[in-house]
Amino acid sequence: MERRRLDLLVRLCETAHCRRAVLLATFGDTLAEPCGNCDSCLEQIEIVDGTLAAQKLLSCIARTGERFGGKHVIDVVLGNETERVLKLGHDRLPTFGSGREWTLREWEAALRQLVAQNLVAVKSGEYAVLELNDASRAVLRGERKVELRRERKAQRGSRRRPPAGAAQPDAVAGDVSGSPLWEALRALRLALARQAAVPPHFVMHDAVLKQIVGALPASMQALRKVKGLGVHKIERYGNQILALVAAHTGRAAPEVRSSFDGGFGPLNSTVRATLELLRGGATPDQIAGQRNLSLNTVHEHLSRAIAGGLIALHGVVALSAAEIAAIEAAFQQQPDAAQAKFKPVFEALDGRYSYGVLKCVYAHMCSTRGAGLQ
Repeated sequence: MERRRLDLLVRLCETAHCRRAVLLATFGDTLAEPCGNCDSCLEQIEIVDGTLAAQKLLSCIARTGERFGGKHVIDVVLGNETERVLKLGHDRLPTFGSGREWTLREWEAALRQLVAQNLVAVKSGEYAVLELNDASRAVLRGERKVELRRERKAQRGSRRRPPAGAAQPDAVAGDVSGSPLWEALRALRLALARQAAVPPHFVMHDAVLKQIVGALPASMQALRKVKGLGVHKIERYGNQILALVAAHTGRAAPEVRSSFDGGFGPLNSTVRATLELLRGGATPDQIAGQRNLSLNTVHEHLSRAIAGGLIALHGVVALSAAEIAAIEAAFQQQPDAAQAKFKPVFEALDGRYSYGVLKCVYAHMCSTRGAGLQ
């Protein structure tokens, strides 16, 4: 009984919808329409598509054997090399580091909401262990979409004082309202929202636009530093944002390639299909079987996403830190590491790693170190 009461309380606290409707539903009653009086109704909470985030968490729960609590699962998704993660070898899981685009607080909020929506089961005992249920598996198979409430910012009166010298997030761009770039970005956002038939804040929040105005990013790499602008939105809108910033700063616009080309080739439809299967929890071997492709081809597809920063290397290949270092050293020993030739590296490592794996590691080098790409 106590557990049921706690579950109901969590569901009420974490709901993205009218709280009165949720409360009445616990007693078997229904509300024809949102009450318009609770905080969820009055504050117009932003609802986002959380299907991909849910799949990452659920896939991680499955791959770790449904034996751990939320803290460990989130550590794996964030790519935190904790003593426990390393001891268990979970740094070699495909889901390790798959969610670095979100903060710890955002992942904790997402997990609480999945529990509240009964998309994750919590096994009670000495330790709370996360388990999958039928609803979880439907999400992993792509048969069910997930909506999440975007975490609210702390109110001014309750905001903690930052440490001395810490950057003030809202002060980066100062008062940008009314500036030409601000207005241009708002116009772009409105056009994109109309095209997608969604509210403008679903495309980009005002806080994101402020950061862009303040930072004036000149590259995809710089855009990845904008908090709240995840890899999917950068992939979708990045070229247009950069062109707009360039036009308002007098800089030459960056060369526009198919999003995240990175020299490894564009993310065409077949590459995107491979990427979506990986994000849905499939391993490269499983993807090869499902798509009737060679494993080398699957790795080649995923190397393009790694080069663009869309996924982490550890999410694709199960290599130890020592193995990655050895492969990187072999590339660095070439006369021109920026113009990589894979056959010499393959031979130098006695053929222990396929060309596809080598290309994934090289893509990781280029993404993290700025090496030139072939």
